[in-house]
Amino acid sequence: MMVTITAIIVFAIAYAGARKASSSKPSGMQNIMEWVVDFVRGIVASTMDMKRGEKYVSLALTLLMFVFVGNFLGIPFSITADTVTWGHHTLWWKSPTADPHVTMTFAIAMIVLTHVFGINSTGFKSYVAHYFKPQSWQFPLHIIEEFAKTLTLGLRLFGNIYAKEVLLAMLAAAGGAAIGFGTLAAFAPMLIWQAFGIFVGSIQAFVFTILTLVYIAQKVEPDH
Repeated sequence: MMVTITAIIVFAIAYAGARKASSSKPSGMQNIMEWVVDFVRGIVASTMDMKRGEKYVSLALTLLMFVFVGNFLGIPFSITADTVTWGHHTLWWKSPTADPHVTMTFAIAMIVLTHVFGINSTGFKSYVAHYFKPQSWQFPLHIIEEFAKTLTLGLRLFGNIYAKEVLLAMLAAAGGAAIGFGTLAAFAPMLIWQAFGIFVGSIQAFVFTILTLVYIAQKVEPDH
């Protein structure tokens, strides 16, 4: 559900930025979206030649916005419900990127895309041959590297966002259980951690996007 909500929010932001786009007098959301697009183009340019990388700008933009929004959904509040069937607490409103199923699925999808782009760019035969270079005995190492990329891409995002939300939940519980001065004592660090969570969420969205672009560049550019 949270993945769908994230997608709807991202679509709404993009639609608001493009709905009344004007080349003469840009304003409001259009200015923000233009800045985001320029920022994404800069990320792409830092990983590969723009003649080749122009086609990946839309992917990088979607990726950055989705992870960015997804990282922040659990910061304002969370909704917990008791599941009657299983008898345990279930979080209904949280950051989707705090779920390893979401981040690992996302990571696998991105790694599969890098292979698709690599095959389209270099051809199937040349693409497979590069796994046996510079020495054929290094083929198992290349396979291990692909698995390592997938795990680190997904688990890095999950670990950082999950830790952020767990600590926020602990601080909120401490504030709810405390009375008087104790509530204020728990409220202050919760605000500080929320601000830090915004920083962490932004950095992780950037890291996920730029690593995906680096992996794409390694597949589509022979000199990488």
